[in-house]
Amino acid sequence: MSPTRAHHPRVRRTGNHAGAGELLHQCMSTDVIVGFCGETEQDFRETLALIERVGFVGLFGFKYSPRPATAALRLSDDVPEPEKAARLHRLFELSDRQRSQHLQQLVGSRQRVLVEGRKPDGAYFGRTERNEIVHFGSRVDVVGTMVEVVIERAFKNSLAGELTDAASRMAASSLPRLDPSRRARVEAPRQLTVLRWP
Repeated sequence: MSPTRAHHPRVRRTGNHAGAGELLHQCMSTDVIVGFCGETEQDFRETLALIERVGFVGLFGFKYSPRPATAALRLSDDVPEPEKAARLHRLFELSDRQRSQHLQQLVGSRQRVLVEGRKPDGAYFGRTERNEIVHFGSRVDVVGTMVEVVIERAFKNSLAGELTDAASRMAASSLPRLDPSRRARVEAPRQLTVLRWP
């Protein structure tokens, strides 16, 4: 449920955000449409406030546009296109800031990482249990294994670190690989990204 849908009086409600505070500290993504029919500046500010309150670290944002066979066609598309674009930009600014803060807070922590592959430069990459992308080095092939990584740096969309001493010793002893049929069941979900829609 997008924040806009939760509070906008002209959008069909499928729930409410009264318990949004209970979702704090969770790693979540959401979809947001800006510039829906009748959306005021106050409406949009409330959307931003809710996103900030919940702390979404992934966000898909879109500008509203009429679609055939939808109830919204009966409403006036009264938010100017330049205003929609400006609001979308403000939305992405907030999303980028929150994602950056979230990743920075993980520096110094230890994370369990499901290793997905190896880059051309030799570095390995995988995902944490909350789906953050992590890059690290290893002397042996660890693709398909779970390893523990100490996070040392945070980038715009990913993290970098080193295997813990224990993980390095296990890797040197040739960790058993996950069977491909099992890997499909334990593989981390896809990356939470910000989709910039024209």
